Amino acid sequence: VKKHSQAKNVQITLKLKDNNNLMAGIIDDGKGFETSDAKLFSANSCGWGIIGMRQRAASLGGELVIDSSFEKGTMVSVNIPLVN
Repeated sequence: VKKHSQAKNVQITLKLKDNNNLMAGIIDDGKGFETSDAKLFSANSCGWGIIGMRQRAASLGGELVIDSSFEKGTMVSVNIPLVN
């Protein structure tokens, strides 16, 4: 978060939802970005951060959700099903 967002405040959440899903989230008040910017989600972008997070979540049967807009901060959450 510090490297990319220039945020002053960050909130980290870890919750058990419905006894069978783990939700981890990060919300910041940083510079944000336009999620419609396709280059941020391609392998040709500067790094593999978002792609890597999405792939790791999928490999665990989960989903990565990103909500951000320029100058409004960013919310990233991942929901992962727990296996008994």
